[in-house]
Amino acid sequence: LVYPSGLVFWSRPGNLQVLCRFSGLVNFPHDRLQCQFDVAAWVLPASSQGLYPKGLVGYKLPEVLASGPISLQSALSSYQAQSITNVSVHYAENTYPSEPNDPYPTLTYTVTLDRNTFFFLNFALLPNVLFALISLGIMFFHVAPNVEGRISLLLTNLLLVVVEKQTVRAFLPVCGELLWIEMFF
Repeated sequence: LVYPSGLVFWSRPGNLQVLCRFSGLVNFPHDRLQCQFDVAAWVLPASSQGLYPKGLVGYKLPEVLASGPISLQSALSSYQAQSITNVSVHYAENTYPSEPNDPYPTLTYTVTLDRNTFFFLNFALLPNVLFALISLGIMFFHVAPNVEGRISLLLTNLLLVVVEKQTVRAFLPVCGELLWIEMFF
């Protein structure tokens, strides 16, 4: 828009695509992932481009989605792998010696995700614990100490552990950290 005073207003619509490094993945599948990213005015100062948060506290997304102007109950489904539990924002201003009276705003967002752990507990951890208890019970109470049945039972359990490890490995996220669940598989 060009105004008669000579003022030009140019607004370019667009979408931001944010890439961030998650923290908290070590406790998989009981993890609470956090992603922090900055949205900042790097070229234009606050007088030309004002970046201000709507509220300084942020949002608790389940409450906003359930009671907002557009009630999105489907976003709160129980069959999601992860759910956004909190979005917080921190406002900061950077000043530079070249323009000490015109700061450059920076918004630091922190997005928190919680994982639905039912699948991993029910299909990864619980079967292994049950197989271990059953095989120990059979080995100590039903198989004589001098029988070759103990060796075949141990080999069968070893095969079961290897197959279970390969199955669980397919569901693990690929990352450069040692995960909690990898200690047991």
